[in-house]
Amino acid sequence: VRARLGAPSQPPGPREPLRASIRAGLAFIWRHEALQPIFVTSAALNFGANGLLLTLIIALQQRAVAPSVIGLLETGLAAGMLVGAAVLPTVSRPIRRIPLLSKVDPVEDLGAAVGEASEPGQSTPS
Repeated sequence: VRARLGAPSQPPGPREPLRASIRAGLAFIWRHEALQPIFVTSAALNFGANGLLLTLIIALQQRAVAPSVIGLLETGLAAGMLVGAAVLPTVSRPIRRIPLLSKVDPVEDLGAAVGEASEPGQSTPS
């Protein structure tokens, strides 16, 4: 099943500078209007969630809580996020029956955005 990989036939070319690579990635996102709200929302949620977690950790450290307890708390939070992501499709099925909320499906919107970004000019069904 495993085989040794030989050396690449040609050495990789010169790498693009980091700033230019970031600029190209942001330009790609802003060219696709379906990716813009996903990028902004995910960045804001990520910033907020990490800020909340940092605040919690600092508060626990100021109260002289053992580092192992803080680590267990972080592990529990991560496990809860994984369980939530696994359970979400089952839990969200009844919500789709409610007319107003059935129009809001972030997973479907993300799939449509990725499909639209990968195939410009073709519309995705709603």
